Parts: sequence; structure tokens; C-alpha cells
Amino acid sequence: MENGLLPLDRIPAVKRVGTSSLTVFSLEISGEFNAADAENMCGLLAGAYTLKNRINLLVRINGLKSFDTTGLAAETASQLRRDASQHVERCALVDDGGEAASYVAALLGSDLEVRTFAGTEEDQAWAYVGAVEVAGKV
Repeated sequence: MENGLLPLDRIPAVKRVGTSSLTVFSLEISGEFNAADAENMCGLLAGAYTLKNRINLLVRINGLKSFDTTGLAAETASQLRRDASQHVERCALVDDGGEAASYVAALLGSDLEVRTFAGTEEDQAWAYVGAVEVAGKV
């Protein structure tokens, strides 16, 4: 990493997941999550809030190797929490094990209705937010 820039061959840790509902937004987090990924997540959510003022959110955590947001600007973290508290009605975190869901929940803030599901309960998580995954649709 030179001059604070990420290498071009780095795979982002956050990607959108297609859903069957315009009021449900879904993300998958995997690999090595860092401050740049948190900023990317903030931007993706801001776009979702532009389309629908109130959304349900499902975050699938799959194969997360590390979670480090030490480089995230305090204002960006505050904005992410503020926006989530204003725009997210329900949040389902699907965790494949470990403490990753608690890290994501802390990043989103404590003012949300958050429920954590095991990876084997993903169908229940989708039901909780009111949608199903639609492959290829983002």
C-alpha cells in the first residue's frame, strides 16, 4: 500500500446482494474488512436510502478473515450510525461463526432493531427482513 491507496488487485470485502423487494437492501461481507470497505459500505447504504427512505437490511458475513476499521474517520463512522438509525427499520446479520456480527452491529450503531442469525438460519433472516435473495439482481 503506497500513499494510502489500496492495490488495484484487492477484492472489496463488501458487495451487494440482489433482493426480491425494493425496500430490502442486502450486503455480503467477506475477506479482509478495513476502513475503505466501511466507507464503501457507507456509500452503498447512502444510495439505498436515496431510493427508499426506510429499508430493511440483511448483512451476510461469510468467510470474514479480519475486521479492522481503525483508519475510518470518526465523522464517517458517526454518519453511518446516524443514517442507519434514521433509515433502517430492521437489520438481520447472518454470521458464519465467530464474533463478526458483533463488529458489524457496532459499526451500524445501537439504535437499530438488529437480530443475528447463524449461517444455517439464513432463510429465517430473509423472512425477518421480508425478502428473498435474487441471484444476479443488484
